[in-house]
Amino acid sequence: MKLYIKTTGLLIAAALSLGGCSSVGNEFDVNDKSDSDIIIDVSDEDSTDTESESDDADESDSESVSDTSTETDEVVIEEKESERRITSFVVPKNRNKNMCEDIVGKISDNQITLEVVAPTDTYSLRYAYVEIETDAERVVLSSYNGTTADLTAEDLRCTITDEDGLERVYDIVIKYSEHTIPVISIDTSSAVISREDYISAQISIDTSGVSGWFLPEGFSSLDKTEVQIKGRGNSTWGWPKKPYKLKFETKTSVLGMEEAKKWILLSNYADYSLIRNYVAMEASK
Repeated sequence: MKLYIKTTGLLIAAALSLGGCSSVGNEFDVNDKSDSDIIIDVSDEDSTDTESESDDADESDSESVSDTSTETDEVVIEEKESERRITSFVVPKNRNKNMCEDIVGKISDNQITLEVVAPTDTYSLRYAYVEIETDAERVVLSSYNGTTADLTAEDLRCTITDEDGLERVYDIVIKYSEHTIPVISIDTSSAVISREDYISAQISIDTSGVSGWFLPEGFSSLDKTEVQIKGRGNSTWGWPKKPYKLKFETKTSVLGMEEAKKWILLSNYADYSLIRNYVAMEASK
């Protein structure tokens, strides 16, 4: 039995011949013994003797051979990981609204930990601009939408790929740091776009991180409470940071102040001192 392989720089055709020769797609002539033909002779010298020996073989020998099991070694292929690395993962404050400071990822092995200051706006994390430095050819962030990344999504991962197609996958973990000021959280049923119509919401106040002289008497936390919310103001409603009006179902104390059903959240967007309203109110008493 002979195997003829036609080679012209690349392997383009092959034929297997038993007794005679045949071609595949008329790609080559088996009688042509030019340098471009590779001929491998795998036939026995005496094919007739081989056939007669197989016919005269004892049936018991055949059975014993068929009963003999052949052990097969398992081949384990280890999946290689890219040697490329992420050297920097930053959520910069100058590209993300309402962010107090840059969030710089701490990289350890294949994990990136982002320590987020507790008052950070959830919107900033859901639509975050991220800056990644790496020596890899390609970077894929699991929650990236083409412009921003949702850092509040579950199972956050960042995958880098090198020039050989090998990958390295980083798990991204969000860790909220302890806070030292009261944190007011308001979850609304929809976006607040009207100054006339209230929408339903829930408000909670966490003062667990405040201690010592920072926590005045009666400055207590507030569990999740149903509330109504709408926009407030005239010219101030058009500013980037907007004021709001809250309406509780019953009179409620907020941050140790006297109980009331209606409360105003002033943005003080144009007051860089953040004390003008306070000074004016105290002066009027």
